[in-house]
Amino acid sequence: MILVTVALFFTSCSKEEFLVEPAMTTEIPSSSLRVGAVLPELFGMYTHPNYLVIGSSSSENATLQYLRSKGGNMVNTYARNSMTTSAERAKFAAFCRKAVSSYGIKLITCDIRETSEIARWDAFYTAYPDLRAVVSPLTEKEPWVTGDYAGCFTLLRLTKAMCKPLCS
Repeated sequence: MILVTVALFFTSCSKEEFLVEPAMTTEIPSSSLRVGAVLPELFGMYTHPNYLVIGSSSSENATLQYLRSKGGNMVNTYARNSMTTSAERAKFAAFCRKAVSSYGIKLITCDIRETSEIARWDAFYTAYPDLRAVVSPLTEKEPWVTGDYAGCFTLLRLTKAMCKPLCS
């Protein structure tokens, strides 16, 4: 037993070899997005409506300050309820503009779960075309939970078509 302990001690104290991660390229020379498009390096987090309340300056600022303190520049929001009315879309747009202009956020995503929500996104992009480049839907249909694989792929195709002006 003592011999095994001593052997484990010496093997655990040996010099560790650090793995060198390969450099990641940020240029995609040919893609369905844009030929020669340069994507910013993104680092961020997803939020939950209990922690990021759209329209609450204190909640928004606390989330964005935390993200900035960690070096983040993207945020995935669970804010689909912010798309239901023009007043809620205005609050979401104000949050997005603040995130971009005051906190250096480069990408904001918002969950989308049903094809009926496409019209809300169209209304958002129509009212706030300047945010189209930084705010995107993030499909969250979860067919493995709902069993609705056909609906998931329909939503993915419709979301892609809606975002096509960005991809041209």
